[in-house]
Amino acid sequence: MENQIEKEKKRDRSNYPIIVAVSASFLLAIVVSIGSLTLLARENTKEIDKMLAYRIYDFVYNSLNEPIVVSKTMSSDDFLVKFLKNEREMDEDEAVETMQSYLGNLKKDLGYDSVFLVSEKSRRYYTYEGLNKIVDPKNDDHDIWYSIFVDSGLPYDLDVDSDEVNNGVWTVFVNARIVDENGDLLGVCGVGVQMTSLQELINTCEQEYDVKVNFVDESGLVQIDTEDINIEKAQLDIGLLGEGEKDEYVYQNTDDNEFAVTKYVEYLDWYLVVRSAPTSISSDFVSIIILNAILFLIMLAVLIFMIVVILRRLKRGRDEREALLIASERAVAANEAKSSFLSSMSHEIRTPINAVLGMNEMILRGTEDKKILEYSSNIQTAGRTLLSLINSILDFSKIEEGKMEIVPVVYETVPLINHLVASVSERAKSKGLELLVDIDEMLPRSMIGDDVRISQVILNILTNAVKYTEEGHVKLIIRAEKSKGKNIDLYVAVEDTGIGIRKEDLPKLFSSFERLDEEKNHHIEGTGLGMSIVTNLLRMMESEIKVKSEYGVGSTFYFTLHQIIDDDTPIGDYTAQKEIDLKQEDETLRAEGARILVVDDNEMNLKVTANLLGLYGITPKNVSSGFEALSCLQKESFHMILLDHMMPKMDGTETLHRMKEEGLLPKDTKVIVLTANAISGAREEYLAEGFDDYLSKPVELPELRAILKKWLPQKLFQEEPEAASEDILEFSPEEPSEESEDDVILEFTPWDDSEYDPAKNDKKKLIRQLSEQGLDTQKALAYCGGDENFYTEMVSDYVDAFAEKKSGLEQSFESASWPDFAVLIHALKSTSKTIGATDLSDRAQALETAAKEADAEYVQNNWPEFFKAYEKTVDAIRSLL
Repeated sequence: MENQIEKEKKRDRSNYPIIVAVSASFLLAIVVSIGSLTLLARENTKEIDKMLAYRIYDFVYNSLNEPIVVSKTMSSDDFLVKFLKNEREMDEDEAVETMQSYLGNLKKDLGYDSVFLVSEKSRRYYTYEGLNKIVDPKNDDHDIWYSIFVDSGLPYDLDVDSDEVNNGVWTVFVNARIVDENGDLLGVCGVGVQMTSLQELINTCEQEYDVKVNFVDESGLVQIDTEDINIEKAQLDIGLLGEGEKDEYVYQNTDDNEFAVTKYVEYLDWYLVVRSAPTSISSDFVSIIILNAILFLIMLAVLIFMIVVILRRLKRGRDEREALLIASERAVAANEAKSSFLSSMSHEIRTPINAVLGMNEMILRGTEDKKILEYSSNIQTAGRTLLSLINSILDFSKIEEGKMEIVPVVYETVPLINHLVASVSERAKSKGLELLVDIDEMLPRSMIGDDVRISQVILNILTNAVKYTEEGHVKLIIRAEKSKGKNIDLYVAVEDTGIGIRKEDLPKLFSSFERLDEEKNHHIEGTGLGMSIVTNLLRMMESEIKVKSEYGVGSTFYFTLHQIIDDDTPIGDYTAQKEIDLKQEDETLRAEGARILVVDDNEMNLKVTANLLGLYGITPKNVSSGFEALSCLQKESFHMILLDHMMPKMDGTETLHRMKEEGLLPKDTKVIVLTANAISGAREEYLAEGFDDYLSKPVELPELRAILKKWLPQKLFQEEPEAASEDILEFSPEEPSEESEDDVILEFTPWDDSEYDPAKNDKKKLIRQLSEQGLDTQKALAYCGGDENFYTEMVSDYVDAFAEKKSGLEQSFESASWPDFAVLIHALKSTSKTIGATDLSDRAQALETAAKEADAEYVQNNWPEFFKAYEKTVDAIRSLL
């Protein structure tokens, strides 16, 4: 047993050298750490002192420069010189009044605390308040400054004093000599400026950084000290002032182990001195090191080697992550703000345009008058162009991000030119301008290119030309400049006799949101965005815009565009080709055999869509949820599915994915998303989800026609029989048919006038009354394809659905189920808009947005008022039905 204990003791002793080595290393590490930290603290103190010296000097330099200049200016003022020369010839009251007026005006203009003048002859001390006193340096200690300054022979000097009246506020007095032409002293003038900021700056520096700040003269006598402004008795070691040049900062360690920074202040003829006490490591820090001795012993092996590397890497990584996070948050916030703005703008701008196009569509369908058809065709062309331009402006961010694409298609040359001319002709005519068209007869009949972007570019230039031309003409020139094989270079120019552009303004012409000659052209509408879009679009089509302009004479904008020839037959004389087909070929579009499934949780939306499809002979199958759509697809197939995106429980995207997962979609069935989201990038998002195409709500006939023609099998389309057209003409008012069936139907009616149809009269009266109640019936009729019967049916359905809508909304509101609330209010927004309750629809839009963002406070504050308005609207409609 004793032998075992002895072995253990020996084993323990064998570890002594290691323990001693570790302990010695630990102590050495502590010593090195303390020494390093001391050195670091000392260097840090020096840097702080330097920084404070720079800061205080710059403040003094900038603060005193102006008062010195003012005093020098006063000393050379002929008025003061003349006054002092003639002072003896004036009585005292007159002299005091003259000086009080002069100095009072000067103080008011300068805003200084004091403006004064001392006469050498009379020793009167004039101020802006009148005569202060008679200066007497021999008997008044406060006036000793005057004799000191006069005896110094200096042209000016400064004196810092503590104003006891103003609670010890520092005031700098700048004195300047006034002499006559012989150099004889006439008096002393100057200004007084409170230096509260300097006082606060020095106090702050001394308290926060544990330094001492003084201003001393060349002999080391203290002139300014925060403890006693009038000290002028303490003496600093003159060695502190250093031996460097007066325009340099001098850094040195003093014999007392202090660090001092000095700088000569030329305006004061003093030195600025900033001193720090000897630097040492506090006892608290040493105590912390001792208390952590055990940790140091454990970590010593890796501490010295790894600590710096780890800390640096962690800090670098943290800084990078924070920077990335901040940048990401800013980018996301900016993108969300832009998306929200674009969404609102898209909704607000597109709605009235859609109404115009919808009403115009009914004119095209309802008249046979050639002139009206021509006007309506131009309205349709211009309206669609306007819609296209607005979409392009809303997509400007897309251009900036490089996501805009050029899509080459085959297009007809003459219709393109007709479209451009029709779009600006009325505006040019209204301004009394002559619209000239110079079209090359050798232009190919059809070409391949992005006709939408080409139209946008030329129309932007034409519109600007008309806007900025008050008299004369605007001329469109299109020529075939050169061709090789199937390639052709088109030269396009727009010439005007407008205001022209200054040479210095040309570089700003193509900047975003930049308008030229703003003052002269303030009455002209525009954002300054058009030419920037033109520049970007032409660059994407490998071209560039050029301009020749003479200010006051006119401008010519021109560019050359590469296109591919599709049909090289020359167009010939453009004027002979100008007639256009006033009846759209799609008007007779019929697809009676088309099987279309419409999925929408909103009953009114289902009716609107079915009504529009009925114009093409299509009777769709309507279902009100994604679940019903899945069930329906298990039993029958369809050529096309129009699928609403925003539906409760299972939205359009989820429904589409379920259709594909369960194998319910035949290969040839096309799924088109119905959505009110018309902002930039929405189409791409839906296509990425697997939809075949995108149709924005409210649904418009041109877009619906395009979707049907694009995706339905061509074999389904047929034209209406000629007999149908003849029937329409047969019963026209101009040529009534004696043998028509209408003669039998109208047996008891002397003439065919719809105004005397009681049922129709009732509907017109109801529509008029609804309009008087505040509903926008014109827009509502456009959404309903112009069908008054259908519109009144929608209004009736709207009222009948009130109880169900109210119950669902109140239940989701009371349970704070904001996703369900968003879906229900979304449906109400759509139906309100369909019947013309535009204001109610807009307020529903705001509630929907808040619900989607879980902004409970906004919903709770605004829902009661919204519901009252909803209930009031329903009651008003119900009273008319």
